[in-house]
Amino acid sequence: MTLRRIDVAGFSPHLQDIAEQHTSQNALDWQLDPSAAIEIEAWLQTHGFDEHAVNMEVYVQAREMLSLFEALLNGAKLRRIVLFKELTSMRRARSDRIALTIAPSPLARHPIAKSGISAAT
Repeated sequence: MTLRRIDVAGFSPHLQDIAEQHTSQNALDWQLDPSAAIEIEAWLQTHGFDEHAVNMEVYVQAREMLSLFEALLNGAKLRRIVLFKELTSMRRARSDRIALTIAPSPLARHPIAKSGISAAT
């Protein structure tokens, strides 16, 4: 992605693809070649683009991607919360089943059941 409104402004539509390729090469040169970086920054200054203007243009162009990324993060967070709730529910149900198998029968605590006398008599 290039800074279209800065780098490709004024080009006819059929030349914009070529201009974007040239701009991509310039960006690579700016990163790797210190003399090219000085030349590119001087060109930007002479055309009225300071560091703030370039940063704002980057943000404006990246805004859609940032929104998409944020939506993906929120979706992952929601799925993680649902998964944790389901795991908690399954653990609670399992511990309840274990507690029922370990707990003595309510009749075992009744005095008549302990004495061996049936309640029917």
